[in-house]
Amino acid sequence: MPLKAAPQSSDPIRMRAPVSACAVSLLFALSAPPGAAEPRETIGGRDEAWWRENAERRSQAVTDLEQQVGTCEKTEAPTGADVVDGYGVGHLRGRPALVPLKRCDEQRARLEQVRGDLERFEDLARRLDVPPGWLR
Repeated sequence: MPLKAAPQSSDPIRMRAPVSACAVSLLFALSAPPGAAEPRETIGGRDEAWWRENAERRSQAVTDLEQQVGTCEKTEAPTGADVVDGYGVGHLRGRPALVPLKRCDEQRARLEQVRGDLERFEDLARRLDVPPGWLR
């Protein structure tokens, strides 16, 4: 039995080869001019990389200064004393006493300044509706 050929359609839509969605998207991707990149999203004139870098730098500065203040307070406190809020809690002449650790005042002041800077930066990001993921 001989094979029969499929009937030819005169309908122009049926005469076209089927085109997949993948082929169409590939065609659009290849038709973009070379070197044309998608515009980067910016908030306040800054992109995600800038917000992330600044948040990390400020957070790291706070962490570093907290460690420096802790180290200073441990070295400046009297032997065997606990450190609480810039004071060495120890015993002086057999009585509990608070001994101010004044040599660490500069570092504590710098720490408060850097914490305030981080807080202002985070507040600015909140006011500009920067996505929280950009600051992590």
